Order: sequence, then structure tokens, then C-alpha cells
Amino acid sequence: MGPLLIFLTSLLFGIGVAEGEVNVPVAGPAPGCSVDSEEVGLLQGSQLFKAQGSVPLTADRGGSEVRKPGCQRGGKGATTTTNTTTTTKLALTIATQPDVVGYYVWTWSSSTTVPTGATIGVCFSGYAEVATALSQCSSVEANLVGTKYLSIGGGGKNDYGLITADRLTAVGAAAATILSAGYEGVIFDIEEVSGSTDEINDALDAAVASLKASGLAAAVTTSHSCPYKCTGCDSSALVASWLKNADIGLLSPQLYTLGTESKIDTTPTSGCPWSLYANATAVVAPSIVQASQYDSAEAFFATEGVTTGGYFVWATSSSPSGCSSCSGSDNCYVSGWAVPCSTTDQSTCTSEGGDWCGSGCSTCSGSDNCYVSGWAVPCSTTDQSTCTSEGGDWCGSGCSTCSGSDNCYVAGWAVPCSTTDQSTCTSEGGAWCS
Repeated sequence: MGPLLIFLTSLLFGIGVAEGEVNVPVAGPAPGCSVDSEEVGLLQGSQLFKAQGSVPLTADRGGSEVRKPGCQRGGKGATTTTNTTTTTKLALTIATQPDVVGYYVWTWSSSTTVPTGATIGVCFSGYAEVATALSQCSSVEANLVGTKYLSIGGGGKNDYGLITADRLTAVGAAAATILSAGYEGVIFDIEEVSGSTDEINDALDAAVASLKASGLAAAVTTSHSCPYKCTGCDSSALVASWLKNADIGLLSPQLYTLGTESKIDTTPTSGCPWSLYANATAVVAPSIVQASQYDSAEAFFATEGVTTGGYFVWATSSSPSGCSSCSGSDNCYVSGWAVPCSTTDQSTCTSEGGDWCGSGCSTCSGSDNCYVSGWAVPCSTTDQSTCTSEGGDWCGSGCSTCSGSDNCYVAGWAVPCSTTDQSTCTSEGGAWCS
């Protein structure tokens, strides 16, 4: 008799529950005789019995047989010497294991904690260009636990994660390459989109079909209930297309904004009510900051008529502290962004809740004394007034480049260092170095 049959039999004959225990009547031996594990279908040690829609029961039983006079061993073709029923107490375990337990690994992370029971591991770079995403994930894929997914897209600055029809088409064309890289699926992180509704939907459908033809699974995650930025398109119409695409196996709406929230954020994206997901053909497995938030997420979606089948954990990785993880001309670190380091001005950085990492002057050399973020060549030589009027960072007078008896630095002069008096120097817009 298998565990499921025991469970169903217990329903027929009644289960008494008291103080966290379940009393299950089962056929047993005569008083004073042991219960044989073969007779009741129980195995040694802790066993998990689970039927569809049931609460798992954990039984910790000893199955060793003690021979006593009048006791006959059970087993195949054997019978016990009595029809007496004994009561076995099984400890009740309230927790259930969701079908989907996914987690994200950030390509910039210094360490990752894999959730218990993980079934899907996602390499997340924040890039929508498939070649870049594969390159960024090259050192991550081998360590992913569960079914391995490559993430395409994301939110943030510089359009790194921007979804376009061309980028979607490129993913479909790269299906064989993605498969050979060790992945078993692709999850599209669709938060920022540019293009008409029809061309985006058509491109995604074609990409998903190509992935399926190559043996790859497809999933979609998005910012809350739909993309928060949709240039030339209708976000709700994009979601409607995902919902009816039978080749998309998982949908994972994100219940966070910054990725550091201590509780789920159920604010829907404008124009996209959560009730849309009640019509999903795919499994709905929301992305949450921590696994402990799943009970709340499951209960919330139930109020919207949506049945969830698990979750993805965002905050499984830790990244180097702030600015120390940025390099080159990047001067702003925003924790929680798909690509946390970017190049911008201080005002924009702080308004986004970011850490200002410096002016960028450290990237300038020679006589360059002005750093303007966003310029093709951010370092230049000019005067302080012009520099600041352009929104640049003034890197100093340039006197450090002068030597000998030179005591005046005039930005923009062919030979910026010269020897003169202070009055003449300042009248020329120079910096007095003595």
C-alpha cells in the first residue's frame, strides 16, 4: 500500500486532529505486537506524504519488528493474526513546497545564497542584447541550481535593458547558442519597451517559438503588473498577449520597486490591474525580495482571482558596497538597479536615491580641468565658468600642470601656463597659482 493510498484511506475512515497531531487509523497487529513497515506501507525514518491539494504529513516511525509469541510477520501474501485497529500518530507539517522556487544571480554580485528547494536558477545581467547577456553570464551559468535560465532585459539607465523588436528577434536567432551555453530557458525581463504594440508582440511570439523549437523554455517577468515604460506601445496589450501565449510557461510579476522592500509592494503599474493575470495560461510565480514574503504574495493574488504556483527570489545576491563596484567614468551607484553603476550628474544621481561616487575628474589627465558627464569626450580644458554652465564638474585650476616660475594658468590657451602678475592673470580669466 503506497503513501497516497494510505492518505486517501485515512480520509474515508476519519482523521482526528488534536494539538498539532493527526490520528490515522491503520490496519495493525495484535496488542503487544510491533507494526511492520511493510504492512502499513511506511518506510524507516521521516517520510513525506503528499496528495494533490493536501497538507503534507511527516511521519517519523520505527519499522523494526519484534518477534513475540502469537505475532505473525506481515508482508506479501501474509496475514496478521488479528483485525484489531491501532492508532498511529503522525506529526503535522503545515508548510507546503511550491512547484516553482526560482532565484536570480546578479552578474555583479560577490556572493549568492541559493534558496532551499530551488528549482530554477536565473543569471541576471540587466542587458537586453543577447550577446552581452551571454558574455556577462559566462562565469555564472555553471553554478546555477535547478533549470538554468538566461535573463534578457531589465530596468535602469542607459537603455541597457530596453526591449525592442530587433533585440527580441536576435534572441530567437541565438536560440542554438543559448542552448549550447548550458541554458534550458530564457526569461524576458520586460520593463522598458520601445516600438509599436504589434511589432513587439510579433517579435516576442516569434522569439518564444524559436526558443521552443530549440528545446528551450520561455518565461516573462515585468515591473509590477506590466512594463512601466512603453514608448509607442500599450503596456496592457503587451501583457494580454503574454497571457494567451501557450509557449510562455511562466509569468513573474515583480512585487518590488527597489528590490530591498521588507514586504511585498502590490501597487499595480498604471493601466494594468492585477486581475489581468486571472486569465493566464502560464504558471504565475511572482518575483519577491525574500522567500518569506511568498505567503503574503499568494494570499494577495488569491484576492485578485489569481492562483500562484511558486515564486522567484530577487535578493539572493550581495554586491560590493556602493561605489567600489563602479569603474571607469561611472560616478553613481543605485542599489537595486539592474545595472547599479552609471554615469550621470550628481543631482540626477541623488534624486534616484543613488550614492554619488565623485566628479569623474579622476578620469581626466593633463591640462583637462572640466568633466561633463554624458559628453562623448567628458574631459576638456576650459574655464570654471564655462565648465559649470555646461553642468560639468570643475576639476581644479590646472596649476598642478605648471612648473618652474609659471604662476598663471589660463585654460584654453595653447600654452596654458605662463609667468605674469596676478592682475594680468585674472584679467585673462586665468587661475593665479602663487
